[in-house]
Amino acid sequence: GRTREGFKLHYRGACIHTNKHNKARELLNGKMRGEPLASINSGVPGASVVASHQPPPTRKGTGPPSTPDRAFSDPLSSLLANPAPPQRSGSLARPGSRSGSPPPSGVLPAAELITLEDYVDEFLAGSPTEPPSPQAVAPSVGGLRLLARMRAWKKVDALARQLLGEGSEDEDVLLYHLLAMFKLGRPPFADLRHEVSSGLASFREKGPSSPSPRLARALKLLEIELLQYPAGPEHECLDELGSFQRELDVVANGGEEEVLWWRRVVMSRVNTAVRMANWRVALVALEDLRRRPPLGAGRLAYEVEVHSRIGKVLLQMGDLEGAEVFLAKAQALDQEARRQLGDGNDEPKASDRVRLNLGLLAFAKDDLRTALTCFHEVIKSERRRQQSFTPGAIPGAISAEWPYSPEGEGHPTLGSCGLDMEDNLLIEAVNNLAICAMYTCELDQAVGALEALVREDPAAYMVDVVVFNLCTMYELSCDNEVATRRKRVLQQVAARFFLHDIAELSFRITGQ
Repeated sequence: GRTREGFKLHYRGACIHTNKHNKARELLNGKMRGEPLASINSGVPGASVVASHQPPPTRKGTGPPSTPDRAFSDPLSSLLANPAPPQRSGSLARPGSRSGSPPPSGVLPAAELITLEDYVDEFLAGSPTEPPSPQAVAPSVGGLRLLARMRAWKKVDALARQLLGEGSEDEDVLLYHLLAMFKLGRPPFADLRHEVSSGLASFREKGPSSPSPRLARALKLLEIELLQYPAGPEHECLDELGSFQRELDVVANGGEEEVLWWRRVVMSRVNTAVRMANWRVALVALEDLRRRPPLGAGRLAYEVEVHSRIGKVLLQMGDLEGAEVFLAKAQALDQEARRQLGDGNDEPKASDRVRLNLGLLAFAKDDLRTALTCFHEVIKSERRRQQSFTPGAIPGAISAEWPYSPEGEGHPTLGSCGLDMEDNLLIEAVNNLAICAMYTCELDQAVGALEALVREDPAAYMVDVVVFNLCTMYELSCDNEVATRRKRVLQQVAARFFLHDIAELSFRITGQ
């Protein structure tokens, strides 16, 4: 989801939008005026923000803002891999020049002018990740898969069109083509809607044997989901998803594939309702999922996820008591699941998903210290877990919001239970920790958290919610000229790494 102003708190499956821009600026200005921290009212929690690697500017004659003595004055120094060296705003100098010292003439010679590319190089200094080379990818289904992992969606679209034009009948080629159109398009997705409608009409003419049930369901689900984007009655998309769910109810007791598709359609209904703030429909659909858990070893993990989703919807509604009940149930189920692993621990450590839940609940209660602790622990745990990743893998690079995308692409949990579960929780944890840092007036820490995350691996971590929050914090911490420059640096980083799916609105640059 996107909004023109306000901040985004990263809940799994959705973001909460609130118009707290003015309140955040008031809070930060209050701190810069030297007011005691205890007198600053952070307002009702439920928003999110992220900032830059540099401290807020001080007013002339006031000196730097005081830093409160707290346990989390530097919450990320040991957590983000490959931290970049401290940056110097506006002090980038050419080799051989004296940093910050202009030539005697007072005007930089043409050869000494600092370009936007220089600032991009400085931002990426120390990054362990090199930009990819999508032009070297072979024209094949495997090449499409690799380009999708890079998030080079313009290249995906071009290659898919080439393969389709050469007569490829591989269903994955068509799905990658449609996925690329979705990633590159903007509402109301007129071209994509036409493509899907034409494809369905063509398949109907060929008879009942075409397409396969998998492709037919994928196209139908996409066609229905696109109904939410044109301006019109909100209920149309939800009504059609409900009808599709009832249609699949008939076969949901059949094979594993039928059950999986039923859950995918129900989750689509949940996510669509959340985007529309139709909480009643979201809760009804989640209750449908809760009543039909899978059998076998995956049951408890499934129930933990569903109870967590219900709790998060209640949090977004403002029902803290109801949310606490369901999140506590998720925690109990998680402990039961971990005991069954046979580790011999009577009180097993909570999973990262449960700790994220506890952090969100603490944030909603305005208990920022507890929230910081929860997100801090998740980050450390995710760092340890990522050490076992296969070299060259891009964790979380492909969003799970498309259940009709080709099977197995970055979704090791999706195929097992039909829920769009993130395998990598680092983005959510760092984003929310940075928000907490911002609300405790640690703006420089909030900025450094997200900039370091982007710098570490743009393909994996530079997503819309991170970019939006970071650019919002630039506006709070810098004058307009510096904030705009830093936003354009992020744009150029995205361009260097071929991240074609980041919305232009996320950069918050006016007049472009």
